[in-house]
Amino acid sequence: MTQTHARKASNLNRVLVSTLALAAIGGWGMFAHTSQASSETERQLRGQLASFQDQQVQARSEHQKAQAASTAELTQLREQLSSTREELTRLSENHKKIQQELTEAQAQLKASEEARSRPQAAMPAALLAVTPRPAPRDIVAAQKALTELGYGPLEADGVVGPGTREAIEKYQRETGLTVTGALHAETLQALLAPASQVAAQ
Repeated sequence: MTQTHARKASNLNRVLVSTLALAAIGGWGMFAHTSQASSETERQLRGQLASFQDQQVQARSEHQKAQAASTAELTQLREQLSSTREELTRLSENHKKIQQELTEAQAQLKASEEARSRPQAAMPAALLAVTPRPAPRDIVAAQKALTELGYGPLEADGVVGPGTREAIEKYQRETGLTVTGALHAETLQALLAPASQVAAQ
């Protein structure tokens, strides 16, 4: 009876040992599998983290580039705005200057028209009666001037003859001078004036 009991106890011990051995093997296997899965998971997480960091760096770089481009564009726009303001100021000054010149030109034109429309004062009879005798060289210069102005041809001989007197009268009439036919100072001064001054009169 005792031997049977001992044999059963021995068998039970073997079964327990075997069960524990199997459990230990299964535990180690599960541990190895879990450890391998954990390593794989960690590797994947590391890869995702590295990818995320790369994306973050790229996004930061693109943001910096966009910010730099925006700053450059803003600077360019400010320079263009400043240049446009300077141009508008210059145009405004030119416009004011042109308006002032136009006003002055209109005033001069008005004064000139008024002077032309104003009747010339007639020379007093006493002065018309007095006809100073011009020098021969003045008569020669007047005869040349009358010929150049188309009141000739006259011979520049220094003598106020009928042809010279007729030319003087025609010149005085067309230029608005007092018509006397004599080569008085006013007529002589007008004839000897520059061509531009004669044309203006």
